[in-house]
Amino acid sequence: MKKLMLIAAIGAAAIFTACGDDSSSGPSDGCSVSVNDNSVVVTTSLGGYSSTTTYTLTETGYTMKSEADGMEPKVTEMPMQTTMDELKAMGDQTCQVFNSAETVAK
Repeated sequence: MKKLMLIAAIGAAAIFTACGDDSSSGPSDGCSVSVNDNSVVVTTSLGGYSSTTTYTLTETGYTMKSEADGMEPKVTEMPMQTTMDELKAMGDQTCQVFNSAETVAK
């Protein structure tokens, strides 16, 4: 599970580092995590480009829905049992890596 969280976090950071605009950034740049009834939503924004990843608990594990500007949404079934706390930790780790990469990219 920890490897999967790290891969997801690094992947999100790499996408936004590569796709980021070198022009001045607006105040909405960054990453946030919100928790709903059975899902965790990670929202990132950098240089006018934004994405949302929603982790939702299911009976067989969880789903990961990725949405980004200019791309079709993608839903991936993850057949591994987890908890809301673990999904929240994954979201927090994604934001930590994203915000670290954003600082380096500037």
